[in-house]
Amino acid sequence: MKNNTNNIVVKHSYNLCIFDKTVLIDFANEIGSDTLIDGLASLFLESTPATLAVIQEAWEDGDSETLKQSFHSLKGSAATLGMMELADMCAGLELTYRTTKNPTVTLETLDSLKTASQKASQALKDFLKTL
Repeated sequence: MKNNTNNIVVKHSYNLCIFDKTVLIDFANEIGSDTLIDGLASLFLESTPATLAVIQEAWEDGDSETLKQSFHSLKGSAATLGMMELADMCAGLELTYRTTKNPTVTLETLDSLKTASQKASQALKDFLKTL
């Protein structure tokens, strides 16, 4: 990115759960449908790589609006499925882009987001195998 005056590195001093299966189980019990949960999980697993690619491209282009929207979307999906660490990272990045004039994130932050997404996706896949 061209403007590196407001580089933001999102780090937390606490540990959040990568995947909280109770969120997904409670959601399934609330709506009464394991099939819907399977569909939501599959949609997340299929669409997240494309969302991360959009985030990478928007970061390279300095497209703050697309970054804000993408962080918001990924945050909601992750939170719904119990991926608390990923949801928290996205919430922090979304808030930064909503409240900071000309914010940028570092490549390190994007890499951390991708890593959190990969860990959460693998945990979700492992959980789905137990159903």
